[in-house]
Amino acid sequence: MEIVTGATGCIGNVLVRELLWRGKEVRAFVRCTSDVSSLEGLENQLKILLSGLGKIN
Repeated sequence: MEIVTGATGCIGNVLVRELLWRGKEVRAFVRCTSDVSSLEGLENQLKILLSGLGKIN
């Protein structure tokens, strides 16, 4: 399993897509205030982990 921090950013988003293309199991670790629209359409292929200050949902 691969965990990508900053998955909603430019490089993180490309990395997530590349890992999925390679058949990896991906977890996208993003802040709860992040706009996750860049990951739209990938919901069935990865799990999005939302993080706040000091807690993980």
